[in-house]
Amino acid sequence: MQKETLDDCHQCSEYKRKQEDLQNQLDNVNLELKQCTEQSERKRLKNQNLTNVYQMELNEAKAEIDKGKIEKDRLENEIQTLKQKEQENKRLLEKYTLELEDLKTEIKCFEDERNSYETRLELKYKNIQSIQKPSFKMFLSKRQKHQPVVNIWNRKVGSTPCVKNWKTLKDKIKNWSMSYDPVLRTK
Repeated sequence: MQKETLDDCHQCSEYKRKQEDLQNQLDNVNLELKQCTEQSERKRLKNQNLTNVYQMELNEAKAEIDKGKIEKDRLENEIQTLKQKEQENKRLLEKYTLELEDLKTEIKCFEDERNSYETRLELKYKNIQSIQKPSFKMFLSKRQKHQPVVNIWNRKVGSTPCVKNWKTLKDKIKNWSMSYDPVLRTK
């Protein structure tokens, strides 16, 4: 009986030892499982963070693409506007070139008229000097009768675009006349 008890004790201690080994193995497995779970969780969080970062970068890239499209549209509109301005400038250049040609022609006409008037004044002055030296009153009465200088100064130019040129021409004629005409010198 004692032998059986010893055997039972021996088996019991063996059993306890095996149970402890199994418990240690179970604890080791649980520890490994816990470590694997933590590592898996860390990887999941890392992947989640990477996914968030990549999503943010993707959103930023999409926003940049949208900005680029908006900028492209703005630049295309600006190019169209500049092309329209260029066409308008070409049209204005042609218009002003024609107006300049008209003004040159008009100035030529005024210069011809001035030269003709100067020639007539010189001839009149020479004729007056060659005939006789008239009295001042007689000269005044003739000037009031004919008034060629006053007529040309008071002449209406109308709506021609060279009113400034006409005023300049008028001043030149007046200055020229004052140097030759005694009546105008006294005014």
